[in-house]
Amino acid sequence: MKIGINALFIRPGWHGGTEVYLRNLLRVFPEVGADHEFYLFTNAENHTTFAGLSPKIRRVRVPLRAKIKPLRVLAEQTILPLHAVRLGLDVIHGPGYSTPALGRCARVVTIHDMQYAHFPDIYPRGQYLFFKLFIPLSAKTSTAV
Repeated sequence: MKIGINALFIRPGWHGGTEVYLRNLLRVFPEVGADHEFYLFTNAENHTTFAGLSPKIRRVRVPLRAKIKPLRVLAEQTILPLHAVRLGLDVIHGPGYSTPALGRCARVVTIHDMQYAHFPDIYPRGQYLFFKLFIPLSAKTSTAV
């Protein structure tokens, strides 16, 4: 199975638990999925921080900066599905609350919490709107949550 993993949202040192979660997954995926191929979609800010992973994980650098969130979200919704077709992916995993809404392959999303729904005032407006739109959309369009 060919598995794509979205790391476009990672800005090293900014994401706390979701970054730790992703990096831990990347350590164990090659062991538990020995027959699978993994493709990690990275950005300009994090590509080098993912050096030294298992040779079973191929990094695919997408030329964007996670800091520019609207472009990153657009890339996740457009560029990732195109890469999925080009690479013949069977599934894309979104470990950071969202996954492409459209695409030919299966999609799996990790939703770490629902704080945005219970404590909307703790988020900057843009982040709150992102969560409010993309968490339900990703849950609805994904094969597994």
